[in-house]
Amino acid sequence: MKPVSALLSVFLLIPVAASAAVDAVQEEPQVQIIKATWAGKDVTASAQAWCQDKNPCHYKVSRKFVGEPEAGAQPLFSASWKCLNGLPEALQTIKDAAEDSTHTFSCSIKRVPLKQGPSGLGHVSFRALLSDPSTGAEMTRDLGAACAADINAITHAGNTLRSEKLAKAAQPLSSIRFSSGAQDMRFYHWTNSAGLFDLFKLDSLSSEDASSQAKQNKRFDEMFSFLRTRRAAEYQFWQRVFYVSEDTISSNWRGTRLINFTLDENAKTLSYDLDIWREAVTEVTERYPELARDCKTHLNRQISDTYGTVYFDDIFYIVAEDSGIQVVDYNQDQKWFQVLTPEVFVGVGKGK
Repeated sequence: MKPVSALLSVFLLIPVAASAAVDAVQEEPQVQIIKATWAGKDVTASAQAWCQDKNPCHYKVSRKFVGEPEAGAQPLFSASWKCLNGLPEALQTIKDAAEDSTHTFSCSIKRVPLKQGPSGLGHVSFRALLSDPSTGAEMTRDLGAACAADINAITHAGNTLRSEKLAKAAQPLSSIRFSSGAQDMRFYHWTNSAGLFDLFKLDSLSSEDASSQAKQNKRFDEMFSFLRTRRAAEYQFWQRVFYVSEDTISSNWRGTRLINFTLDENAKTLSYDLDIWREAVTEVTERYPELARDCKTHLNRQISDTYGTVYFDDIFYIVAEDSGIQVVDYNQDQKWFQVLTPEVFVGVGKGK
């Protein structure tokens, strides 16, 4: 599993430093202007600059910004754009819009229909989504075609990548002595994602109502469905799990809005103990030698940085999930955690 140093980001686990994880997984789709013209002039650079880091982006066609029209050209605006960081979207266009009009370029988080996976797998487990070409395309890119084919063959044969060593090593989340001293099972996620707030209706509902509706309407499943099917900037599974911190300070550089999540105290939790993971990968690859051939199954290294970063390969997330591991402790003073499954969320609310 990769970055222990990376903490929370998109709406979301790299070889990067701790500063790149928390909200990297939770970023919502971004507007990308492909081409913009006005009155015979190429104004792409102007539109791109105005819309950078804005979603939605409201762009007003004004001579103050784009200058005078070309001689003989009609003062009309046209543009094409698409959305990044979400599921792939078709090119969208605006044609022959009048001068001084305001145009909105907007990208929304795609919701993937939830459906039961093969062999009784849950809706949004790694293997369930990977086994369906419509939802597994991005994870196939993460893993490589040969590795993904091996895992799908294991799935369709009714088998798993479960490691008994990992399963036996798991402890309840409540057994961890958190560095803040609080044992209330409340965790925090800083984000800039308006889509994440909208998903749980945090601006309009109380924590109690938001939690009730989230569970009833499978909003936590939707969150994981998005993470695991989105087109990510870097193709690695560290971006396909969700990050939380145990205190409100550790990750506050990752965004401007705070969400608190309550996790099940009995969530099966495991730390990044290298010996356990080495034994687990040996156990799984002895059962399925093709994984050692086609997948990256080695433990890379532990870096002696401030965060104790551990770099694992993508397949370890699938092994962990199949072994019943639901939460992973970074071994960073019990502050930062990766959540691997939506079942462990029991509450959500707007942070204060």
